[in-house]
Amino acid sequence: GSVSGLCLKASILAEEAPDLYIAANYALWAAWAADDDGDKDGAVSHRSRAADLFDKSLNGEDESSEHAIITRTLMVDILRRAERWAEAMELANTLLKTDLDAAVRTVLKFQVSVASKKDDQCYTVDEAGVNGKPSRN
Repeated sequence: GSVSGLCLKASILAEEAPDLYIAANYALWAAWAADDDGDKDGAVSHRSRAADLFDKSLNGEDESSEHAIITRTLMVDILRRAERWAEAMELANTLLKTDLDAAVRTVLKFQVSVASKKDDQCYTVDEAGVNGKPSRN
């Protein structure tokens, strides 16, 4: 099978284990492989699965923990790239109300900006304006 399909199978197996964080990562890898294959619909579907699994993996975790903040920040990008614009903006705005590192804050503000334009493209942290570099958006 395809790399995307293999990663999706691994995600399903990890979910059954249950190791939701690992399952979410496999789903994200499936999305990246789908990107490489030019399979936009598959990439969107796998990202949506990854976002849901990352969210479930945080159940019961302290929302202020470094792991939760990093995971939720990643989820904002995943949700946006999965074309779940409102959820991406809502999560980003929720995170922006907390005490965050300046670089994370910059990335989240950029995510809100591009999500509000329904932009599902891939960006680097430099393009988001981290390290004082201008964004391309």
